[in-house]
Amino acid sequence: MNETSKTKINPNGEAIIRALSEHKGEIFAFAEIAHMAGIEAKTGYLTSAKKIASAHDMVLEMVENGAKAKVHTITEYPNGLQVEADKEITLNGYRLIDKE
Repeated sequence: MNETSKTKINPNGEAIIRALSEHKGEIFAFAEIAHMAGIEAKTGYLTSAKKIASAHDMVLEMVENGAKAKVHTITEYPNGLQVEADKEITLNGYRLIDKE
């Protein structure tokens, strides 16, 4: 590996850390975090953010079933019938905390 690859910081991971720094300790679904950071929701960015957090003595912690989301589904059939359904689901959430 060359030296530049070791020191290069992923700007998307950094955007995640900046967004969560404003809400330290709060739990958000990954899609919410990506939206707050203004990036696409790709897991590689989350991996980068974990490394950046670790370098700053913080932890990007996953919390199982930590975020709730409402799913609204609309199914439209060829004959024109439209069926709508709502349900609430729980997702894994993430929060930024200080290392212990």
